[in-house]
Amino acid sequence: MKATDPGNFLLSLAVAIGTETARQSAGNGLVFLADPGQVANASLWVHDAVEARSTAVYSVLRTYGGNSAGGFVRMASMAVQCDTRGIVAGDVLRQSYQVHEALLDDDGHPASCWVIRSKAMDASGLLIDDAERATAGDWLVRLVRLNGVPGIVGRDEAARWMAVFNFDVRYERIPV
Repeated sequence: MKATDPGNFLLSLAVAIGTETARQSAGNGLVFLADPGQVANASLWVHDAVEARSTAVYSVLRTYGGNSAGGFVRMASMAVQCDTRGIVAGDVLRQSYQVHEALLDDDGHPASCWVIRSKAMDASGLLIDDAERATAGDWLVRLVRLNGVPGIVGRDEAARWMAVFNFDVRYERIPV
């Protein structure tokens, strides 16, 4: 695995955000679907959501071109958009802010020097600790740069409200 594996990093970041939202809200955090046998309880996804297996309000983390400086520095950098959808506008905005606040430290500043466990999906789609952690290491989020706050941007083709915000993240593997 490359030291800058973006797919593994984004998956690991989503799990860390779910864990952080649970910590911040007394256990009522966002759920990343960890078991393909689960029917419908995922509120946090990477790349695409499976709506039939999602909660009424769900968020998707996906990469986009952005304005990341990754091409100019020797550190992996990723531009990420958090897209949250649901029927009730207030619930959509609330959950989008929940993801946003998970990217802040306890002092309210964008996260930096945040160690997150490396995660992977096994062949059956189960979320597991990354087997390559022993040799590749976990992830270190060097810096999160929030490019605004969540906001309602309209409705999608299914008449669900949409809230989005973007952020850039610089990360690297922690050598074992």
